[in-house]
Amino acid sequence: MNALIALGMMVTSACGYSPILNHNTPNREQQDASAKVEKKCSFSFSKQGLCADLDLSKAPKNSGDEGSVKVYFWNPNQANAYVNPSVNWKFTPWMSSMGHGTSKTEIANAKDQSGNDIPGVFVISKLSFVMGGEWDLFIVMEPTQRDPNKESEKRNVDKVSYLVNE
Repeated sequence: MNALIALGMMVTSACGYSPILNHNTPNREQQDASAKVEKKCSFSFSKQGLCADLDLSKAPKNSGDEGSVKVYFWNPNQANAYVNPSVNWKFTPWMSSMGHGTSKTEIANAKDQSGNDIPGVFVISKLSFVMGGEWDLFIVMEPTQRDPNKESEKRNVDKVSYLVNE
């Protein structure tokens, strides 16, 4: 019996923190360029030469809940870090079947562990869907100067769909 207790203590103590192993696994912002190549370009903005993707892991799953979404921007032709868009952009959740959006969200740069902005990574907070159903999540790129007669200065819009429970 004592041998079983000693064996159990050895097995459970082996699962603790080891000063030899590197316990810091890179998060999405710290991934290297080779991992970025495999990333899905959910939003494509050809005029800006950018792709974007959403991390919906903290998005509200049920109507009335509040959550957040992370947005990642990168240039698919450059194999390095995320990049800030060169134009103003906005995030617009819209329920097409009902013809309405949500309450105002807030957009801020994501921060690293030292509190510095992470280029090309943003957090959209205060996101709440007023009802369940299919929502279109738009990212709209707005040129700083807008002449609707010039193709290069028109808005660039892309969307993905997101399903919210009742």
